[in-house]
Amino acid sequence: MTDTWDALARVVAAQTAIWAAVLDVDFQLTAMLDRNPRKLSLHELEERSTHLLTVYERVQTFRAGIEMIPLHLTGRDQEIWNRVNEVWRLTDQLSSLHTGLDACEHVYTHTATSLTTRQGRFLNGVVLAVTMLSLATFGLTVWDFTQKNFDAFHWVSLVVVVLSLVVSVVLFQRVWSRATGRRLRRRPADP
Repeated sequence: MTDTWDALARVVAAQTAIWAAVLDVDFQLTAMLDRNPRKLSLHELEERSTHLLTVYERVQTFRAGIEMIPLHLTGRDQEIWNRVNEVWRLTDQLSSLHTGLDACEHVYTHTATSLTTRQGRFLNGVVLAVTMLSLATFGLTVWDFTQKNFDAFHWVSLVVVVLSLVVSVVLFQRVWSRATGRRLRRRPADP
């Protein structure tokens, strides 16, 4: 009878320590979800995602170790472990950690995607502005070139101006459609 009480004491002590560790990790995950990741910079979000990966690795290692414990117990200890596990629902608690990790990963992944998309749009706007500046510089250069008196090549100057204008409009339309993700729609032909 003393062996049974000793086994019960060992198993309850081990499961209590496991529960305390599970609750600690659960509190960490809850705190990570409570913080609003949408207000973070991309750098801070990367740091938190790295921390989340560290927590994920710790939880997986911890869970694997816990799931291996019953395999190493003797008959009486294993029987008590299984009974206490049924009553305390340790498996459910470990599953809830996995659910919390999935929730954190989902929130942080989508927030990072949103930030990256926002930065991409900003950079597309910068590229569009630089392209427009280059286009204006190109137009001024062509205009300056055509204002010189080359009487013999006057019609050539006119062709250069028209061609540069057409190329500039086409280039602007391409850059604009790529930057905004929109395409110019063609009007349907009148019947």
